[in-house]
Amino acid sequence: MATKLSDFLGHTVNVPDTFPTDVTFASGVKETKETLSGTSVNLDPSTGTIKLHTLTGNTTYTESLRSGEYVTLVIEVASYTITWPTMVWTNNGGVAPDLAVNDFTFVTVWKVGSVLYGSLIGVGSATALVPTVAYVTSSITDSITAIDISDPANMSQIGSFTSANLDFPRRVALDLTNNVAYVACQTSDNIVSIDISDPSNMVELDSFTSVDLDSAIGIALDLTNSVAYVVSNGADSITAIDISDPANMSQIGSFTSANLDVSFSIALDVVNSVAYVACFGSDAIVSIDISDPSNMVELDSFTSASLDGAQDVALDLTNNVAYAVFYYSANIVSIDISDPSNMVELDSFTSGDLSGAYQVTLDPTNNVAYVASFGSDAIISVDISNPSNMAQLDSLAGTVFNGAAIVTLDLTSNVVYVAGFISDTIISVDISNPSNMVQLDSFTSASLDGAYGVALA
Repeated sequence: MATKLSDFLGHTVNVPDTFPTDVTFASGVKETKETLSGTSVNLDPSTGTIKLHTLTGNTTYTESLRSGEYVTLVIEVASYTITWPTMVWTNNGGVAPDLAVNDFTFVTVWKVGSVLYGSLIGVGSATALVPTVAYVTSSITDSITAIDISDPANMSQIGSFTSANLDFPRRVALDLTNNVAYVACQTSDNIVSIDISDPSNMVELDSFTSVDLDSAIGIALDLTNSVAYVVSNGADSITAIDISDPANMSQIGSFTSANLDVSFSIALDVVNSVAYVACFGSDAIVSIDISDPSNMVELDSFTSASLDGAQDVALDLTNNVAYAVFYYSANIVSIDISDPSNMVELDSFTSGDLSGAYQVTLDPTNNVAYVASFGSDAIISVDISNPSNMAQLDSLAGTVFNGAAIVTLDLTSNVVYVAGFISDTIISVDISNPSNMVQLDSFTSASLDGAYGVALA
């Protein structure tokens, strides 16, 4: 009988295998990940203990766990519901959680004896409510403004906050659990944390700067590990910031390379610990291993002769496809990211409406990508049901879309919100029919001069 750890090296443990003595692992234990599909799904630990599921309809879960087994669910949802097996919920008021809208919900399920337990990780039920506030950063007024969007056809301002540390603010990302907004600021070379618990009276918590944040512009949050990832197009870098204490941020690590030339925006695959960065200068999408934020490693860089001015990237993790938009080549490109170390182009769609394509966001349920185009002053809907053969559905343009920069989705209400950088506006658009988008409202104020980033709460 084996009695020391060396006896187990290279050994795959299968139920009902047991270790006969206490065992210390020198490194982490790697769990198997499984991508789920369908609306009737059995939770079976033997096929993977980490399960990623993008819902495509109202879904029913069953389970085949044995006592002592568990699974972790990473659920992405637009507007659907889950019927859970009978279980005891250990938090969230003892009830099944509502699902985070347009975001990930993390749930752990385990069994002790014959009793099944469930626990919501991190984000709570409040995020499943219809968004009522849009937070807009404005680069000219150096501000973040809260807009009441409870009625998308009649928007109004709630409050606005400005600070010397918000010098030319760009992208904004929200931690709704802790009511904190994080803003990347291009001129002040920093990230600023702001208490948004009262949208009418926002308060700065902290401002963190370093040489690695030269011209900070893009930001994405890994809330599970309390890390903000910031890309900076002056430093050509991606920087990991510890946000476990929003009032006392600190740097974990930073990575730079020639391929990150004028890095502009970032999207995270938190399940596989990969960041994807759109780099304007190198015309590339770069994949970065972020499993160790203090020691990030480049995996691959994707570009081609027909791609000019990489501006933004968004991820469809269910189908392992990244969608990137390019400013000068006026196109949207689909990229196979099933192997982040070997990204492959699937399709490239070009249109005059995509002139100055600036930002892309996805509706994975309805297979539509929405692109804000700075050059054509428009929002464009693109059919991505076949990533290898994309097609335009509609384009909505007008003076209020002048300098269309950022587009953000509220799929519960079938509305997108667009920031007009030149028109100093936020525009709400009905997308219930992506082939016939309709403007609902346009709101402007002195606080929205140079409106740029938009995030919903």
